[in-house]
Amino acid sequence: MSRYEMVELAKQINRLISEYLASESTSAEMLKVAASTVALPLWSDMGGCIAIKPDGTFVYYDWDTSSISEENNPAWRLFTLVAGSKQYPELKLLLPKRTEDAEHCSMCRGTGYLVVEDHVCNNIVCGKCFGLGWVTDDIISLSQRLEVEKADV
Repeated sequence: MSRYEMVELAKQINRLISEYLASESTSAEMLKVAASTVALPLWSDMGGCIAIKPDGTFVYYDWDTSSISEENNPAWRLFTLVAGSKQYPELKLLLPKRTEDAEHCSMCRGTGYLVVEDHVCNNIVCGKCFGLGWVTDDIISLSQRLEVEKADV
């Protein structure tokens, strides 16, 4: 990504953060995340929320402690970015580009979502491809590493 594209993307993320903070439909909890991190919330679960800052770094907001830390796990960053780019197409520039050696994800059949008995579960992201619908050796390695980390918890 060129320096110009990075500057433009930073402007877009700043705009999205401003719009997010001004939205009447944003919950008080998510407003707190956006305001305290100065970042755009992209994904949350029971433990916390991951958001992206205008400079492209990811931060994690912990619900229990209200602590903020940088999210350095590449698997979580990719998962969050794929999820966030569905709501904010501006972020698609940050997604990995499909390479010639990429293969159709066999687990989700290219949908990006869990498939159970031919039914696509549109609310459960595929754990193998992180929702991309395709995999490379690097993406498979990331998903395997994340599975090991989850098993250790």
